[in-house]
Amino acid sequence: MPAIATTDLSYAYPGGKALHFPDLSLEAGESMLVLGPSGAGKTTFLHLLAGLISPTSGKITLQEQNLPDLSPRQLDNFRGKNIGLVFQKPVFVKGLTLLENLKLARYLAGNAQNETAIRQLMAQLGLGDKAGRKPGRLSQGELQRASLCRALLNQPAVLLADEPTSALDDANAAKVADLLLEQAQQAGAALLIVTHDQRLKDRFARRIEL
Repeated sequence: MPAIATTDLSYAYPGGKALHFPDLSLEAGESMLVLGPSGAGKTTFLHLLAGLISPTSGKITLQEQNLPDLSPRQLDNFRGKNIGLVFQKPVFVKGLTLLENLKLARYLAGNAQNETAIRQLMAQLGLGDKAGRKPGRLSQGELQRASLCRALLNQPAVLLADEPTSALDDANAAKVADLLLEQAQQAGAALLIVTHDQRLKDRFARRIEL
C-alpha cells in the first residue's frame, strides 16, 4: 500500500482557473521531485497533499486514509502525526530557543516529550550545539536544517518540502537536498519536493512536471 497516492486531483480557486494534477503514488522510503515554473500550481499541490486545503475533486490517500473525508479537527491531528512539512521560509517562534521550538512541535502533535530523542536528531542534522539559540541567531542553512528536524520529529509517514533550496547557494542547496533524501530514507518516509529549482533534477530518479 502506498504511503501517499492521488487520483484525479483538481483544485479551483474562487473565480479563477481550475488546476488539474497528475496522479502519483509513493511507497515508504521513495522520493519524487515535482518541477514547474512559478504559477504552475506547485505550492497548491503541496498544500492539497498536506491537507491544508481541500480539493475540488479527486482523492488523496495517505496511510490508507482519504484526507478529504476527515473533519478539520481530525485532519489537524492526522497531519501532526503523519506529515512532516518543510517550507521555503522556515517559521519559528522568535522568543523561544531552537530546543523549545522543537518541544513545542511535539506538544502540538499530541506526542509525549522526549528531549533525548530531540537532541539526538539535532545532532544528526549538525545542530547539536544550537539547542539554546533563538531563531534569529541561526544562519539560513541552519534554519532550513532546523525546519527539517522539526518535520522529522514525529516520525512522519510522508515528508513534504516546498522550495527548500531556492534561497540557498549551490553548495548549501546540494547539502539540503542530500539531507532530505538521506533523512527520509532513514525514517522510512515518502519524500516529495515541489520546486522550480532545476539544480535538483539529477538527484531524483522520479520526477513529474506541472
